[in-house]
Amino acid sequence: MERFSKSLADFPGLPVPDQCLRSHTVNRLIDMEMNYGPDDLDCSEDRHSRPLNGEQQIAYDMVLHSVYTNEGKCFFVDGFGGTGKTFLWRAICEQLRFEKRIVLCVASSGIAALLMVGGRTAHSRFHIPLDCDTKSTCNIEQGSEVAELILNASLIIWDEAPMAHKHNIEALDRTLRDIFRVKHVDSELKPFRGMTIVFGGDFRQTLPIITKGTRTEIVNSSIKRSYLWRSMTVLKLTENMRLKLPHSEASARLAISNFSKWLLEIGDGTNSNIFGESIIPIPLHICVPRRSDPIPDIVAEIYGQLLSTENMSTYLVERAILAPHNDTVAAINNYVLGLFPGEEVSYFSSDSLEIDAKNQHVEEGDYTVEFLNSLKIGNFPEHELKLKLGCPVILLRNLDQSTGLCNGTRMIVKRLGKWFIEVQILTETHVGDTVFLPRLSLSVHYKSLNFTLVRRQYPIALSYAMTINKSQGQTLNHVGICLQRQVFSHGQLYVAMSRVTSERGLKILSCDSQGKPANTMQNIVFTEIFE
Repeated sequence: MERFSKSLADFPGLPVPDQCLRSHTVNRLIDMEMNYGPDDLDCSEDRHSRPLNGEQQIAYDMVLHSVYTNEGKCFFVDGFGGTGKTFLWRAICEQLRFEKRIVLCVASSGIAALLMVGGRTAHSRFHIPLDCDTKSTCNIEQGSEVAELILNASLIIWDEAPMAHKHNIEALDRTLRDIFRVKHVDSELKPFRGMTIVFGGDFRQTLPIITKGTRTEIVNSSIKRSYLWRSMTVLKLTENMRLKLPHSEASARLAISNFSKWLLEIGDGTNSNIFGESIIPIPLHICVPRRSDPIPDIVAEIYGQLLSTENMSTYLVERAILAPHNDTVAAINNYVLGLFPGEEVSYFSSDSLEIDAKNQHVEEGDYTVEFLNSLKIGNFPEHELKLKLGCPVILLRNLDQSTGLCNGTRMIVKRLGKWFIEVQILTETHVGDTVFLPRLSLSVHYKSLNFTLVRRQYPIALSYAMTINKSQGQTLNHVGICLQRQVFSHGQLYVAMSRVTSERGLKILSCDSQGKPANTMQNIVFTEIFE
C-alpha cells in the first residue's frame, strides 16, 4: 500500500495498527531511498570524469556546492529538448546517492517522472492537493513518514516545472517551512526553509492548463509569476547534445541542427505579431497532400503499413498522430480502429453523481443516466470504450509509477476479459511488462453544471492519436500533426513538432478556417513568459 501512498486508515472497517509502534519501526520510505544498488548507480571510480559539457558542469558544481555547504539555494535549469537535462539529473543523483544521501526526484508529469531513477509525480510524492490556492499546503503531517523522508533529504529535483501551477510549488514551500522550522532555525527567510531545490524545464512548451482561462490567467499561473521566482538562480543549457551523437554522419548532424534551429524559432515566436501569433509556411516535403478528407489522408501517411506490418508492437510504439482538439483525436482513433482487423468489444461505464457538501444543491434525479453517459471530458475515459485485440491505448491516470503505470504510459491490448483488460507496456522503463487493468471509479467536477461526476470505467483511451498536450514528454520516430483546426494556446505547435528528433519523421496536414487544404500553420507564443 505504501507504493500507492495508501494506508489501512484509508479503508473503513479494517483494523489500524497502534501508532505508538511507529517509533519502533523502520521508515520504509527512507529505507527505499537508501537502497539504490549497482543497477541504479554508477559506482565506478571514473564517475567523476563523466562527459558533462561546460554548461552542465557549472550547474552540477553549483547544485552540489549548495548541498554540501547547506546554502539552501533554489535553481532553475532552463534548456530545450536535447540539451541534456535528464543526463544532468542522473549525474547529480548518482553522486549524492553514492554518498548515501537522499535525493527526491519528482516531475510535473508521469512520463517525465519515469525518466528519473526513483522518480515520482510531484503530486504523489508531496501529497499536493488537486485544487490548490494561495493558502494551500501539502497533506503532510509533522512526524509522518513522508515528513521524516523530506527532513532527511539533501536535495529535491523537480522536472517539467513550467507545466505546474505556481500554487502547487508554493504549497510545497509553505509545507517545507513548517517541516524544517526546527532543523533550519536560521533559514526562516529562505525559500523552502533552506532546502536545496532544482527545478527544470522549457518555457517554450505548454504552460499550466487553466480550463477556459485567458492568456493573462495562464501566464500568471506560471512559476515565473510566483513570489519564489526572484529567489531562483537560472542556469541555462543551450548546447544541443544530439549533434554530438557518436557515429553520426556530417549530413545527419546538419539536418538535426537545421531542424533544431527551426524548432527554436517556432518556440521563441520569431517573426510573430504583437499578440505572439504567426503564420508559418509548411515545407513541401513535410506537408501532407490532400487527396480526400483530412483524417484518411493523415492516417495514410502515418499508418499506411498498419495492415501489413509483422511486428505490430514496434510499429505502434514508433508513431502517433497529434491534434490540438479532443474531438479531432476521437475521430481519428475511431477511424483507425475501424480499419484494424478483429472483433470490436465495447466496455460501458457506470455513471453517477457525487452528493457531498460541495454539491448540496444537486439531487440524484436532477440528471438522467443517459445525460451523464453523454458527457465527454478531456483526459477522462468515455462512457463507451471501444477496443480490439492489438490496438494501442494510453493510460489516463497514475496507477503505480514503480511498475511504469503512469498517466501517459502507452500500451497494447493483449486480452479483453469480461472483468479486466490485459495490456503490455510499450514505452519507457517497463517495456514488455504485462499488466491487468481493473475498472476504477474516477471523479471530476463538471464546472459548467456545478456537480461532480463519478464514472466507473477502465482508465484508458485509444492512442493511435492523442492530444498535443497529452504527448508532452513522449519521444516518437513518426509523428503526424493534424491541424484540421489550428492550435489555440502557447507552445502547442512547438511541443507537437519536437516529439521527433528529425524532420524525416514529421508530417503535417493543415486546413484553413473553411476546412480547405492549407500549406501554412498557425503558431501561438505568449512571448511575455520569456521576460
